[in-house]
Amino acid sequence: MADPDIVLSADHDKSNYYYPAVVPIAVGRPVEAFANAFVFSTSNVITHNAIQALQQQGFPLGLAQEMGNTRASHPIRFWIVDNSGSMRSSDGHEVRGSNKQSLMVVPCTRWKELQGAIEYHAELAGLIGANTIFRMLNDPGATVGPQEFTVASDADSTSSIEQDVAQAVRIIQQAEPEGGTPLTEHLTVIRERIRAMAPTLQSQGQKAVVVLATDGLPSDETGRSNERVTSEFIDALRSLQRLPVWIVVRLCTDESSV
Repeated sequence: MADPDIVLSADHDKSNYYYPAVVPIAVGRPVEAFANAFVFSTSNVITHNAIQALQQQGFPLGLAQEMGNTRASHPIRFWIVDNSGSMRSSDGHEVRGSNKQSLMVVPCTRWKELQGAIEYHAELAGLIGANTIFRMLNDPGATVGPQEFTVASDADSTSSIEQDVAQAVRIIQQAEPEGGTPLTEHLTVIRERIRAMAPTLQSQGQKAVVVLATDGLPSDETGRSNERVTSEFIDALRSLQRLPVWIVVRLCTDESSV
């Protein structure tokens, strides 16, 4: 008996696509058109090859299939990547090993931990075609690459996605942590982008994802942290609550005060 949770469409190669049996909702990449309008594709398709790759990583079949719907409900994702100097501290954690028996957690720098996370999520975004924007707090320098880079902005182009992932991995591997922690500045930029696309997201029952990957509270342009700077950061976070946003705070530290 066929799996009742899987519906195949004659419009595509049946051997290569899964269609979760849910009412499809809009998904895809925002592109500027006319006056600040955003258009999203309507496909929640995830390829058979992608599902197999996810299963090899340990995803159960149902969860792997659900990744298509996750991409559909959250069609754009923003990562704020903390590459400030304090990320050199050594209270990070890195998982090593190739199977359950050999897995171990070893200490590393906060930056090393975050590098691994960004590499994985860049590859995951490419695998499922999820439009993801990575924005570093500090410019890594012209020899490393741009401060902001995107994976899967063109979800219909396999070659383009492969290039996106390769660039993302190269930049994050070569970047070095230095500088301050201007979280509020970058959060404000992303908030205004989401505000521009909010009507489209809200009309389709979707949300943007904002992942704040940091090791501490923000600093100002001089690198100093104080009560005013912290208050401005909290206000910026609260302002996102009025928008269709799902926020994830990923702390890269063991400091209880943070």
